[in-house]
Amino acid sequence: MNSHNGETLAQLADLLVQEGQSDKAIARAQGYLVGNPGDANAHVVLGSLRMAKKEGDAARTEFERAIQLSPGLTQAYLQLGQLDRDSGEIDAAIDCYEKASALRSEAAPIRTLIGSLYLQKGRP
Repeated sequence: MNSHNGETLAQLADLLVQEGQSDKAIARAQGYLVGNPGDANAHVVLGSLRMAKKEGDAARTEFERAIQLSPGLTQAYLQLGQLDRDSGEIDAAIDCYEKASALRSEAAPIRTLIGSLYLQKGRP
């Protein structure tokens, strides 16, 4: 399987992770981005791989780059929100989820995430 586009890259990364080859998936995503630095979805793929390996700073860089390239990419905001939530940055997570919700107003699960974070903060 060869990764010539972002969608194929995501599928290949999932396959490699399932096979326990996360480092190979990261290397493949990085290689793809060398030739396609403007592919926002590929930055999300690499960020997700980094996040799974607990490389928060590297993951954040990738999600933020994806947002710079494509401000309407909901997945980048959701992943960044999860990263913030997992690191205890609740206000930052809420901000990311609010931005994602603004892009997808029909997405009730995003509003549910925001509500649960407000509950966690003691602000029902």
